[in-house]
Amino acid sequence: MATGSKQGDHTPGGSLVDADDVPDGLVVADASGRVVVFNRAAEQITRLDAASAMGKDLEDALPHDLLDGRPWWPCTRPYSCMSIVTGRPERNLLLGETEVLVSSRYVRDEPRGPVTRVVVSLRHTRGRPARSSAGPSSSPRSPTSCAHR
Repeated sequence: MATGSKQGDHTPGGSLVDADDVPDGLVVADASGRVVVFNRAAEQITRLDAASAMGKDLEDALPHDLLDGRPWWPCTRPYSCMSIVTGRPERNLLLGETEVLVSSRYVRDEPRGPVTRVVVSLRHTRGRPARSSAGPSSSPRSPTSCAHR
């Protein structure tokens, strides 16, 4: 879990915002794919303990699946995707039996350089209209697609 800070104080990384101040789940992995930030909201959404997620490989800490049951990480490949890819837009994914909204950003220190951090945002789907069980989402990007865009 992130360390707390008071309003106006700088966190150890020099930021004015502590990860636990973010209302959405926030998970950050370093250049090697190891989880270095797992905030309180991420704990609540995933029902995982931050202490057990810290230091784990991102794929192991967040084993998300597409709605059709296929694993999400092999489709996104954050550390080996094309260098122009900057992340993935929000989409519904499954974490066990729980449906969550997930988006990600691939941070590169220089244009087209290697990914140095993967930042993942998690949100509950509670309070949103239920998705149709008749088929894929009506969004332009099908939730079952593994296409790299």
